[in-house]
Amino acid sequence: MPEDSLAAKDRNGGHSFKWLLQHIALELVEKYPQLARLESNDTSALKKITAKKSVFFSERRFNFWERCISSCIIKSMKEKLLLKQQALKLVKCLCKEIASLSFSEAKDIYFDAIMEAAQHGIHEVAEEIIRTFPRQSKEQPAAFCRELAPSHKLNDISGAALQMQHELQWYKEVESYVLPNYREKLNLDNNTPNMVFTKEHKTLKREAEKWMKDTSNSCTIAAALIVTVMFAAAITVPGGNDSSNGYPIFSKNSAFIIFAVSDAISLFTSITSLLMFLAILTSRYAEEDFLYVLPKRLIIGLGTLFLSITFMMVAFGATLYLVFGQKQAWVLIPAAVLAILPITSFALLQFPLLVELIYSTYWPGKFKKHK
Repeated sequence: MPEDSLAAKDRNGGHSFKWLLQHIALELVEKYPQLARLESNDTSALKKITAKKSVFFSERRFNFWERCISSCIIKSMKEKLLLKQQALKLVKCLCKEIASLSFSEAKDIYFDAIMEAAQHGIHEVAEEIIRTFPRQSKEQPAAFCRELAPSHKLNDISGAALQMQHELQWYKEVESYVLPNYREKLNLDNNTPNMVFTKEHKTLKREAEKWMKDTSNSCTIAAALIVTVMFAAAITVPGGNDSSNGYPIFSKNSAFIIFAVSDAISLFTSITSLLMFLAILTSRYAEEDFLYVLPKRLIIGLGTLFLSITFMMVAFGATLYLVFGQKQAWVLIPAAVLAILPITSFALLQFPLLVELIYSTYWPGKFKKHK
């Protein structure tokens, strides 16, 4: 069947047709192993499947909420995951057969494939090749000199700072597999791998710095407002003070205790958040900072900001109850509803970013099988 006909069927049939083609390819390789060793027009089957970058999609393409409920209702993600698993199975089968060849024959096949995987940022394929050919792969500095990831890979990641972090993680992971004498080896342009990385990521680094500063500026304003409000609430307690002894009138009321504790927590967390965002704004913004230092500060800043907003609304609800609700309990219902609104809004808008930051910084998942 002509290739354009296959492409048309692929567009019309979607993932089912791709799955069928991969299933047929897998059966052919298992039945005729020599197919894995053949090359046509300087292209092997391993390189061909690696070039199918749409098959090796990243789960990051789906947002936080889609990933949370994917096991329940999102059929598209399930189909893509099955397609990806089958493609990886085909890659493993091809690598197994190529491993039976001599070094020179195998090198010609897997070298092009690992370069293709590095170029498109498909770490699963590079991972499998490195596992199958550990010694030979360490001798290939070209994979270490990977340039900027393609746009379809970067677009799967939220924010330029996380994209920069992802690129640094790839660089560090590949560095750990490369022989030490290759880490400072010069290419044809007399550049080391680190120099190539800096040159290729200059624009992304500038965008990441701008994204980090814009985010911090916005959050700094919010944190400063909360600090001001919570400090004012602490010195002007609800109900006022007893003129005879200066103690708050509602000091023995349980709702007042809730107000005092919530106000204190909100004040301290908002101050912490403010300091974190100020630390981000005054950072040097070196490449290495995007790997751990800046994301860690942003995680602490967003996390404490979320806590300060939550406890601010708890303190607000306790204040309403003390002033209006002790004799009119129905006041608590609209107060609770209104208090939930800003908390929910923050959770919907910023919590996915916070989760993404935590996951990317502390559980990057790249090459984890070989750790």
